Amino acid sequence: MGKSKHLFLIGLLTALTVSGCWDRKEINDVGFVMASGYDQGANAKFKATVQVAVPAGLHTAGTGKGGGAEEPVLVISAEGDIVDQVKGKLQAQLSRRLNTSHRGVIIVGEDLARQGMKDLLDEVSRGPMNRLRSYLIIAKGCTAADMMKVRVPIEAYPSEAIREMEKMELGTAGITLRDFFIASTQPGQQPITTAFTLVGKKKDEKSKTFKADGIALFHQLKLVGYLEDEEVIGFDALRGKLSGSNIEVTVPEAGSGVIGIQVRHLQARSKAQFSQGKPSVTYHVNFDAVVTENTSKLDLMNPQYVDRINGAAAAFVKKSAMKALDKLQKHHVDSLGIGSDIYRKHPDQWDKLEQNWEQKHFPSLQVGVVVEANIRQIGMMGPQLQLPDSEVKK
Repeated sequence: MGKSKHLFLIGLLTALTVSGCWDRKEINDVGFVMASGYDQGANAKFKATVQVAVPAGLHTAGTGKGGGAEEPVLVISAEGDIVDQVKGKLQAQLSRRLNTSHRGVIIVGEDLARQGMKDLLDEVSRGPMNRLRSYLIIAKGCTAADMMKVRVPIEAYPSEAIREMEKMELGTAGITLRDFFIASTQPGQQPITTAFTLVGKKKDEKSKTFKADGIALFHQLKLVGYLEDEEVIGFDALRGKLSGSNIEVTVPEAGSGVIGIQVRHLQARSKAQFSQGKPSVTYHVNFDAVVTENTSKLDLMNPQYVDRINGAAAAFVKKSAMKALDKLQKHHVDSLGIGSDIYRKHPDQWDKLEQNWEQKHFPSLQVGVVVEANIRQIGMMGPQLQLPDSEVKK
């Protein structure tokens, strides 16, 4: 038998032994989960709610068409004592196999988060189909199920609105499952997530929407509190995430007027020092900014006023940062990862601090904050355009 015939027989036998795509699933047999929500169950430990994509409704989503327009997602719920049991009960309600590989958001209700998310996160971390790039958020003051019923016409899927807001990181933490797991296993650090809450009339379901409403703080995978308003600004400044945010400042010369500025190119650095084994930390925050609004009578062409605004902006950010630090120390949660930074840069010192870091050393830690602001642009004019020249403060 020639060489070519041998090769032909080998190829034929190989083809016969290859099974092909034996576990292939057609797309028409798959139900893609776009978001999952978890709450305390009324009759069991967990209540899970999922948004499953409805392909027939995708082309009408966001068009505002009424009549027989299909909803872009199907929302279903089930309860169980373990997450895997709940998944089985959800599957029993669908004609398609649930698939979480495209899930963009996981929402955890406030009550469940305060009880602890250890069991929930165990299931999420084990499943190979669960994508670690999904954003993790907390439903503040409401249940995850309530938040998942909200419709956002501007996006194809409701959960897409949350995902886009998290990606922008303007007032949001932008924390994925991967980020949360890393922070929760890092020495000297506790994880955070964004808190979202419902807004709108309580009795009018169609008017309800959601908004970012602070940063959720965790200790040992349990929700312990929130950073809110100015605390979020200060916290974001210390972790170098304030760029793009808008803040308002006042100076005495402006009277009741307000100067609006937008932060640009912020940098934050921290340095730990030790005195007789006791640590202290100093943050240095520097940022550029542009003036976006001037409701005062000041002519910002005058460098003296710009210097005053720089000082006021730096003082505001420092004050906000100190408020955030006070809240973190009050709750004994090192969400900034100060301990983690000491662990990496001063391992010998960390060995002495680690055991009592959260309960003793971090709550009493002396933290200094130094802030420098630099206004780079004031816009196309100094004072308000409509002001008479006689009223302008030059």
